[in-house]
Amino acid sequence: AEVKMDKLSGNLTLTGVVNANSEVNIISETQGRVVKVFVDVGDYVAAGKTIAQVDDELKQAALLSAEANLEKSKKDFERYTELNSKKSANDAQLEAATLAYKLAQSQYTIAKRQLNDTKIISSISGIVTSRPVEQGTVINNGTLLATIVDISILKIKVNVSEKDVFKLKIGNEVVISTDVYPVALKGKIKSIGAKADEAHTYPVEILIR
Repeated sequence: AEVKMDKLSGNLTLTGVVNANSEVNIISETQGRVVKVFVDVGDYVAAGKTIAQVDDELKQAALLSAEANLEKSKKDFERYTELNSKKSANDAQLEAATLAYKLAQSQYTIAKRQLNDTKIISSISGIVTSRPVEQGTVINNGTLLATIVDISILKIKVNVSEKDVFKLKIGNEVVISTDVYPVALKGKIKSIGAKADEAHTYPVEILIR
């Protein structure tokens, strides 16, 4: 037979594990009593949406106090700066006013952050899969408030034998079938591991959008 160029094709069937694009635990960075919960398990939340509100009465008072102290120290700093330029205040007085102003700025920043932390927000968009707190729950720093899963993109991880992995390339289209959905889904190979495991298989990640 005459030698000629032809296109070779073959099917490779593998079993993989489907994972969400990302899964984030929303952890409290404050302590106090939860006064309002805005989401429930199964709800979709957008990034930046408030999940829960912690009692902020004392934090608001602390911020007002810090704001007043900052305003006073700023005026003192400006006054001593002017007086020092006219030789009516010595350097030690100006240094003290400068230090007090910087300290007031730091205290204001801390008070503002502590107030903001009483509003628990979602860092990603996704589905709430867990919400172990209720209205009235007293929480501490590090308390788990909710778990949010982003399934806008699904990741499938498969292990490919060393004799087959060379046939694959990043960007190759893949057809995925599952027991849950009767229709076939299409995905693309995102990454191919450069190192084999003890079973001489290479990790391959596929994305479904």
